[in-house]
Amino acid sequence: MFLGRIKQFIRTSIWRSTLVFTLIMLVVSGGLLFTIQRMQQIEQQRAVHDRIVDGVQAFTDLALKPDMTQSQFVANLGRRADSNSENVIVLKTADQAIYGNLSHWPESVPLFPETSSFLVAVSSFSGRGDLVQVIASQVPTHFGAMVIGVFVPNTVDAQESNIILVLVALALLSLLVGYFYNRQVLARLSDINTRLRMIESGQLDIRLPVSSRGDEYDNISLHINEMLSALAQQVDAVSAVTDNIAHDLRTPLGRIRLALEGIADEYPDQRILQTLESVDQLIHTFNAMLELSRLEKGVVNLEDSCVDLSTVCADAAELAEVLLGEQQTMELDISEAIKITGNAHLLFQAIYNLLENAIHYSGPESTIKLTLALLSAQTLSRVVLTVSDDGPGIPPDQYERVFERLVRLDKSRTTQGFGMGLPVVRAVVRRHHGMIVLSSTAHPKEGKSRPGLTVTIYFRDC
Repeated sequence: MFLGRIKQFIRTSIWRSTLVFTLIMLVVSGGLLFTIQRMQQIEQQRAVHDRIVDGVQAFTDLALKPDMTQSQFVANLGRRADSNSENVIVLKTADQAIYGNLSHWPESVPLFPETSSFLVAVSSFSGRGDLVQVIASQVPTHFGAMVIGVFVPNTVDAQESNIILVLVALALLSLLVGYFYNRQVLARLSDINTRLRMIESGQLDIRLPVSSRGDEYDNISLHINEMLSALAQQVDAVSAVTDNIAHDLRTPLGRIRLALEGIADEYPDQRILQTLESVDQLIHTFNAMLELSRLEKGVVNLEDSCVDLSTVCADAAELAEVLLGEQQTMELDISEAIKITGNAHLLFQAIYNLLENAIHYSGPESTIKLTLALLSAQTLSRVVLTVSDDGPGIPPDQYERVFERLVRLDKSRTTQGFGMGLPVVRAVVRRHHGMIVLSSTAHPKEGKSRPGLTVTIYFRDC
């Protein structure tokens, strides 16, 4: 589960944008830091060269004094070498004597103004010896050859390490900020997606959240909310029209039915009986339409209680058995004492409608199965009710359409009914805060010609 969340987190466009921003920032910051380091190195080299020039000039002028003797020159050189710990001053006389702050004569030092570098061992206060780089140049005098140089601390490696540490810190900081920002945005998008799924399932009274930020997410949510309000008004208008038609026609249909009953009593005729049956179907459909509207609008004022759903399922199955054809069978797998909070009358009607649809549309030699079970996962318990058949089924792309009013698919045109069974079932399920899902009964790998239909309903237990 944790890995799934990580994958979902990494696949987001916000996280990819964070990675791209971090990469760009690292490239720009790295370029700036290395440019600054290079400028510091150039400035350091210029300062070292200036100090060498000053030293060469000073000792050249000192050696050219008319009254300057070799002993005086050596003494002056020694004083300057002792008082200056940042410069290297070495004199090699004609008799190969070495004077200055080095114990040996450095080889391969070019003549001024050329310079070269070499390493010198220097003892610290702790007695530890360190190698220090010296940049020096050689200048000849009439007292002997001199090497004048400058100690250069080896800060390049330290600077490069610091740059790498800074870049790593910047990368981690950017990723950390991106992570928390991504979490905040994902939580917001997750809320929007949840509400959109609820709206997709038909709950048009749901609206997307709008914060006080006034950002692009709020603008999109506002536009979608406006569209939902307009859509809900249109749906309510259509629903009101159909309800008014159903309400207005129910009374004259009732009168026509009474008249047909009287005629059938005096003049028994098969055509009159068939017409009477059609009128009964119309009245039943209009009643279902009005009841569906009341359920969707929440005007059905029925008390809820802890209902024994096992008993309700058994009663609905017993009543539906009389509808079975000669070659149709019904199988029951009902766990005992499963209870949910709801209204027994509405639940009975929904289950009976499912069984009636399965019997009517599954065809001959079909098996209808009613299953009721309680599934427990940690602290969450869910009641699962399924009604399945092995009939022709419904194409997956038509699953949502069968929940619309008065919609009948082409395969069911030859059977009686007006397409009000499943809409009423979904309205009852939603009133009980449940969820209804359609699927194929047959497994895709079985390759059966009759895929069948399975209606699964999820409830919360008491």
